[in-house]
Amino acid sequence: MTIMKKHWLVVLLLVGVFVLTPSAGWRIAHAQTRDQLINQLLAQIAELQRQLAILQGQQNQNTGAWCHTFNTNLSIGMMGSEVSALQTALTRAGFPISASGNFDEVTASAVSSFQLKYKNEILTVNGLAYPTGYFGPATRRKINQLFGCNNVVIPSPITTPSPSVPSTPLTSPDAPGYRKSSIERSINTEIIVDTDSFSPSDS
Repeated sequence: MTIMKKHWLVVLLLVGVFVLTPSAGWRIAHAQTRDQLINQLLAQIAELQRQLAILQGQQNQNTGAWCHTFNTNLSIGMMGSEVSALQTALTRAGFPISASGNFDEVTASAVSSFQLKYKNEILTVNGLAYPTGYFGPATRRKINQLFGCNNVVIPSPITTPSPSVPSTPLTSPDAPGYRKSSIERSINTEIIVDTDSFSPSDS
């Protein structure tokens, strides 16, 4: 009897192991999947916040008046205020980069994107099919059209003319109590129309 009980206890233990082990494994896998989803959502939120910050920066920059006329060709390795101005112009044109003053590969890539955006005016007219990343005459010409100081128009204040009021009120001849002036009476008495001598050819 004791042996039979031990046998059944062993069987029940084995069954419990087989039943509970998959359930525990599923819970662990489910917890790992949930953590991965949470991490992915957090990464997406961080990316959206970064893009929003870039867009807000562009909006804040576009609200203020800014211009710069470029007269120098620029390429990779160059540094200075002209490069900073170029980077600011590229950001305003929709290609956000840091205004570090260093013409690096990121700046060259932004220049290439700008050249592709206006390829008909920069590349095609010069027989080029691909962007160069070089800020030369054709690219300067287009960017000066957009941001050159000679193109900035300062609006003049609009003045609204005030309506003029006649010094003497106008009175209709049909109004009651209207009296003709001495000039009107003299004109009426001096003008004589000879209806018999009037012909259509005189008009």
